[in-house]
Amino acid sequence: MTGLPHCCNAWPPTSPPRTARSRPWSPRPDPWVEGWVAVRLGTAPDRGFIAHADATGSHITTNGGDPDGEPVLYDHQAHTREWPSDAELPPADVIKATHDLVATDGERSTIVNWRTWGL
Repeated sequence: MTGLPHCCNAWPPTSPPRTARSRPWSPRPDPWVEGWVAVRLGTAPDRGFIAHADATGSHITTNGGDPDGEPVLYDHQAHTREWPSDAELPPADVIKATHDLVATDGERSTIVNWRTWGL
């Protein structure tokens, strides 16, 4: 699907990276103890989104628009996939929120808005 933004599975829900299993004690709860964290990241030069799922539920970024509007299209492994119309954010917000996800072992970033979302 040439020309469509890309989407990928950024955090496989199978097993944690080796460093996550052997890191020093942290006062934050370990998301891997809860079972899993899965992240889908959509990127384009001028926009993107993050979908996040863990033991507490599924969430997606929101720009405050109408979630029932015309879906946005992203290329996911050579297949067109529809995503909610309100999910896209400016790229700087997606980059910062993605950094926060990694830095906090998969917790949702507080710098972007999220809403519940069913797959």
